[in-house]
Amino acid sequence: DCDPRDLHRVDRRQRRVCIRDRAWDASGSGASSETASFTSPYIVPAAIVALTPRGTAGDSATQRYQWQVDAAATRYQLYINRDGSVFHDQWYDAAHSVLDPATGKFAVDVPGHSPGTYQWWVRGWGPEGMGTWSDAVTFRQ
Repeated sequence: DCDPRDLHRVDRRQRRVCIRDRAWDASGSGASSETASFTSPYIVPAAIVALTPRGTAGDSATQRYQWQVDAAATRYQLYINRDGSVFHDQWYDAAHSVLDPATGKFAVDVPGHSPGTYQWWVRGWGPEGMGTWSDAVTFRQ
């Protein structure tokens, strides 16, 4: 069955499409066709796996943020709070990674760190849409 609620599934990687036709001419409407449905790939990045830093980081003013690459992502947004306030909010494409994406990891060096508690998230974006945020990662410097 094709339930109209299926058009807005929670599954962000696929979209179900339902089709029903009805003929019409000058004498009126004809009977509806049978409903047809299919699932179309709707590929957006999954929740990114944030890797490091976490726990306790070194005293360096520049920290390397690293996460797993998602094949559906062409850009990533890195969002960092320091002591509850926005510290960094930046988009990065593949050219910004200090690691070869073939490693399966993406990394950027972010300057300006000082002692405090940091919390960060990353999400991917691809031509078909935005992915969800990673789980929050916390570290202290």
